[in-house]
Amino acid sequence: MKDKGLEPIQTLLQSAPEKLINTIFCNCKKGCNYNCGCKKVGLFCSQVCTNCKGQFCSNVESNTTDEDAYDINEEISDPSFFLEQSIEIQQQGEEEESEEEHNTVEKFEDYLDDS
Repeated sequence: MKDKGLEPIQTLLQSAPEKLINTIFCNCKKGCNYNCGCKKVGLFCSQVCTNCKGQFCSNVESNTTDEDAYDINEEISDPSFFLEQSIEIQQQGEEEESEEEHNTVEKFEDYLDDS
């Protein structure tokens, strides 16, 4: 703490996993037309979009059944849903990084063995 306040911690690491940072949700007030934030970047609206919830707009993927939508809405109503999702995405990213590091080490060891 600095001067009885919070001081940001500087880091070179990303603030969140890339998959989470690139997630986009719209705030369309009058339907999801050409101004829709999701539609502008080529995404369908989802259950986490502010107003349409991915159900009551023209920018939804058509293969979701009512039963699937009910299950998803039930999960989203749980306050821990987003926390669990972000932790899962972060863990997947860490696993991918670990696997890449392992492969790099193996390639280097193979190179040393061949030398």
